[in-house]
Amino acid sequence: MADALQQQLTQPSMSAMSFEERMALLVDREVSSRDDRRRTRLLVSV
Repeated sequence: MADALQQQLTQPSMSAMSFEERMALLVDREVSSRDDRRRTRLLVSV
């Protein structure tokens, strides 16, 4: 989540978005990242 925030801070287009919109993007990215790691872990253990 910290990496996603750093990326947001470097993108000028993000300043036009509201706090809620930016937070939603961060949360979505974190959920996707966790799902990907879980899938990878499960595929490796099979």
